[in-house]
Amino acid sequence: MTRFNFLLWLSHYHYDSAICYYLMMQRHSFSEMNCPIALSAEEIVDGWTIFILREAVKGALTFNTLIEKLPIAPTTLTRRLKSLVDKGFFVKTQYQANPVRHHYELTDKSRDLLPILIALGEWGHR
Repeated sequence: MTRFNFLLWLSHYHYDSAICYYLMMQRHSFSEMNCPIALSAEEIVDGWTIFILREAVKGALTFNTLIEKLPIAPTTLTRRLKSLVDKGFFVKTQYQANPVRHHYELTDKSRDLLPILIALGEWGHR
């Protein structure tokens, strides 16, 4: 029995179905797939990353500006920004000491996504 089938069975007979549904829908890593699309998705498809990059390309390069532009929880934005810095999409620079504030600068890696973001936006308007 696969993990999915087991959790499906469990949801029908034993536990709250919402918990089992959550377990079934957990995101899996694409990093082991031998596919350039899967590897790209591993980098930028997680629910918010692509929208953070979109806003950054449009000029929103501070935490506060991104919070104003996106309906995202501050803790989620903090985690996503850290991930984007770790993956090389942004360079984080402190611009204020008290309170500590940072500016996020686009890297060549994030700028390389601009044509893809534009194409995705044009496709979405069809």
